[in-house]
Amino acid sequence: MNSKSKDKKFPIWPLILILALWVVAVIIAPEEKSLKAGIKPVYVHVALTWMGMLSLSISAILGLYGAFTKNKNLYRWIYIVFGVSVGIYILGYFSSMISSYINWGGVPFQEPRFISTLNVIIASILTGGIMLLVPWDIVKSALTAFPVLFIFLTIQTDRMVLHPDSAVESAPLGIRLSFYGMFVIALLFYVWWVFYIERLTRK
Repeated sequence: MNSKSKDKKFPIWPLILILALWVVAVIIAPEEKSLKAGIKPVYVHVALTWMGMLSLSISAILGLYGAFTKNKNLYRWIYIVFGVSVGIYILGYFSSMISSYINWGGVPFQEPRFISTLNVIIASILTGGIMLLVPWDIVKSALTAFPVLFIFLTIQTDRMVLHPDSAVESAPLGIRLSFYGMFVIALLFYVWWVFYIERLTRK
């Protein structure tokens, strides 16, 4: 094996450890009074959704900073962070489908919040496609802010019909700690994914 292939090799064991930690966290997390064990997939869904929103925001800030400073060394990281952020957001969407099916026996595709989230995913993928076609790094870097702008123009103004309001802050301490703990695990997963892609695409 030559040195170049060794440089691209990134350890998988942190991912295995993170996933194992996530499984253990789900198992030991407390049940909820009404949902009972059905809250366990909700823990994962909320963690990924929070992380998706945060990571897209980080991507937007990084992209605007890169466009403003014209830092060529930063562009590659901007594109990687954007791609992983979109991936995390998509995982949050699919986890919400699973959570809805487990707890309510179906997926509320007509829910305004559900539709808006799907639109954000479509807008993010289209943004990524445009970034591949545009030759100017400054423009591509600035485009990473579009999904966050789209979120504030759609999801933040949507009313929730079937989707329950967030009860994290009013929940018992054990449930709140479970939500926050799984968010930390989602953050670790996000960081690992970014560095994995960075190493994989390193020239």
